Amino acid sequence: MKAVTVCMQDAMDQLISYSGDGSREVCTVAPNEVLLQKFKQLVCGGTFVRLNAKRKAGSLAARLKVADGIIRSTSKGKRRYLLFSKTLELWFPEKAVRQQLVKRLQSLGIFCEGRREDTNTQQTYIAEFGKRIPCYKLRRTRLLVLVADLREEGA
Repeated sequence: MKAVTVCMQDAMDQLISYSGDGSREVCTVAPNEVLLQKFKQLVCGGTFVRLNAKRKAGSLAARLKVADGIIRSTSKGKRRYLLFSKTLELWFPEKAVRQQLVKRLQSLGIFCEGRREDTNTQQTYIAEFGKRIPCYKLRRTRLLVLVADLREEGA
């Protein structure tokens, strides 16, 4: 797969050089490893607010407005990370890049599937907002391990 990516990038560079002036803006999609690394950095630096059943009704509203996602405790004592879809749109504003990233994250098991086949998000009710918010289910531990493995392969 890396060979195909390198070949494609080389072909695009040649096409740009033969097209005359290099001032034209060309939309390129970043390689998967670069997107994964950037996504990991954004998740690690992001603000996730922990929600639990014992919280007061309005105590987290201000923190949630600036948060990138939430952390919910599951019945098994584990944590579930939910990334707001609006956050992903802010991090990766180009639709093609975002779709490529989401597809890659799902294939690696970092993002869980959405509620329906035609979407990658699930609607999560958050009482402080008083409505459902589209979120991606994120397996943060798997992301951290996978990116570390990719870094070792590249070295």
